Amino acid sequence: TAFEALHLTRYESMLRQVTAQRAPTVSLVYQNSQTWATDKFMNFSDGNNLPQQFFGVQINMPGLFDFGAKQRISQAKKQQLIYESSLLTTQREDELLVLQLRQAGDQLEVNQTILSLQERNDVHVDNQYAAGLLSLDQRLDKYGELLNAQDNYLQSLAAQTLAKYKIFIRQINF
Repeated sequence: TAFEALHLTRYESMLRQVTAQRAPTVSLVYQNSQTWATDKFMNFSDGNNLPQQFFGVQINMPGLFDFGAKQRISQAKKQQLIYESSLLTTQREDELLVLQLRQAGDQLEVNQTILSLQERNDVHVDNQYAAGLLSLDQRLDKYGELLNAQDNYLQSLAAQTLAKYKIFIRQINF
């Protein structure tokens, strides 16, 4: 996304900036000033004007023993690696959430099919019990299977809803 790209370029520019601090630099300096000299305090009528000009060149060559710069470079590299790692982790988590949603949807469809078959079977078993072909224990066993199918359906529905909610929350945070 644009947000991630912005942060990635920020960390890359920080690394380039810290690395550039180890490069030699040349500075040109110019200073122009005026100085007054007198022999009495606060009496400038017989003072002398002394103009001054200063030219200079300053060369800064960071040596091999600049441990502070080395430490800043390694720290900037670590920060960039940490950010890239967090991006990869976030991408993997997003992929897992989508996979969980897809699996939960598939499982919901399977459990819905099983539940509808179980409901039809329960109607058939109820008719057999009413006709006196099944005992009460057999009827209760079949009813227990229907309850298990309903429980499995509700569990898969909850898993799908939870996966949708996690994706919704993830989209709000990013």
